[in-house]
Amino acid sequence: MNGKQKVVRAVGLILLVLSALYPPWKLSYNLDTTGVGKSSFVGYRPLWDPPAEEIEVDEHASNLRYHVDFVRLGCQLAGILVLLNVGVYLLKPRMVARAG
Repeated sequence: MNGKQKVVRAVGLILLVLSALYPPWKLSYNLDTTGVGKSSFVGYRPLWDPPAEEIEVDEHASNLRYHVDFVRLGCQLAGILVLLNVGVYLLKPRMVARAG
């Protein structure tokens, strides 16, 4: 592994760690009138400080709870891993064919 590949790998690993420490959050709730569950994205927050601000939801909403949006986080981490591996692959040393 050459120096450029190591830099790409280090940056990718740092992005993975930061993404896991500052995940996307969503608010899930039920509508009393229909019993249907709904959710809404509330942004990125640190794991140790979940969102606490009030969000405007239907007045008939019940069972409000904040939790990590694992689907969005999984897609985000998968995207970082794909870009990391593509970057490492594209920066690999080229083999030069010798004549003779």
